[in-house]
Amino acid sequence: MRGISGIFRQSPFGPIQIHMEEVLECVHLLRPLFEAVSEKDYTKINEIANKVIDKENDCDKKKNSIRNNLPKEIFLPVSRRDLLQIINAQDSIADTAEDIANLLILRKTEIPEVLKKDLFEFLDIVIETCDKAKYATDELVELFKSSFSGHEVDKLKTILKDLESTEVKTEDLGRDLAKKLFNIEEELNPISVIFLFKIIEEIGRLADFAKKMGNRARMLIAK
Repeated sequence: MRGISGIFRQSPFGPIQIHMEEVLECVHLLRPLFEAVSEKDYTKINEIANKVIDKENDCDKKKNSIRNNLPKEIFLPVSRRDLLQIINAQDSIADTAEDIANLLILRKTEIPEVLKKDLFEFLDIVIETCDKAKYATDELVELFKSSFSGHEVDKLKTILKDLESTEVKTEDLGRDLAKKLFNIEEELNPISVIFLFKIIEEIGRLADFAKKMGNRARMLIAK
């Protein structure tokens, strides 16, 4: 707590940056988690999924600490409300990673061989989108340090444009993956089809929240 308080005396963005680092740890655990699903290693699935859940709990604690320590009045060209919206968008990414982990614990999931390549391509681009949201958070810190200089604003705009472009790719890949799933639905148990579609939908939501976090950052620099 003392360390977080010290960061707040320097910048309100510091704790948000730390929180996003932990959020990203949740997201990056999803790659090995789905590899375990692909291999039908149910012991490993439970092990990694529980790591995601534990890490999401850490993110919640960090989020609550930020809210409790964020001063009511901030003498910056940003509002307390703006900062809270960014932290909420970040936290939604971790929440969604936890939702995916819980789904994979609840039911033994088998990924049809025909979908594996596309699923991992989709997952990887979604993780990349979340990485770019982290870059945006990092640049917000630099923006604060530079007192919102034009150069740093331009850098952040470039990062946000790249984030948005990558998120569009996730929409295309997610849609194509869902179509391929429904093309083989007659070969699968109906419950399996519904469950796999839910997983695809939840993976896509990670990118949606990453984009939302970027939109909050864009609104912040537009004020």
